[in-house]
Amino acid sequence: MIDAWIGCYPDVPDDSDSDLICFHLTRLPVHLVVARDHPLLELGDSVTFEDVKRYPSLALPDHAFPKVQEVLQGLGLWNLPLNIQRYRDTWQEKLPSALVVGYATSFVMHLFKSPQVVLPLRVPLEVGDSLIVRRDYVDHPRLIELRGYLKEKSLELARRFGDVRVL
Repeated sequence: MIDAWIGCYPDVPDDSDSDLICFHLTRLPVHLVVARDHPLLELGDSVTFEDVKRYPSLALPDHAFPKVQEVLQGLGLWNLPLNIQRYRDTWQEKLPSALVVGYATSFVMHLFKSPQVVLPLRVPLEVGDSLIVRRDYVDHPRLIELRGYLKEKSLELARRFGDVRVL
């Protein structure tokens, strides 16, 4: 049985959910990233989303993160399906990395095998962590203690990563 879990905002239950409540912890921007030798970098600050659409971008399995998917599809950035189970450890090696446009947050930039460069485009998407629990646990002392602990961890993340907002 799961009493509480950390969900990836914005793909968490709505405020109107009758059974679950979210305690939002952090928010941070999503960036478009490319390898250092990607042709889009030749465009400098004049790169547009239309330019980006000409290149493959990563897509997680359909409906894995429906709200994130909706935003990225709206930008034309959900066009190369990725079978996470099949390529769990080596997905970056399976793609034409010199041409792929990825999306990343400051949390994951260090996970890429080759250094990535953030494109100068503002993606209209924020992600973050939210604590999700059943509404009937809202006043439970252990939940209150957990929320305090997670707030401290969120503040540590904000100190480590300058683009993290703590809620």
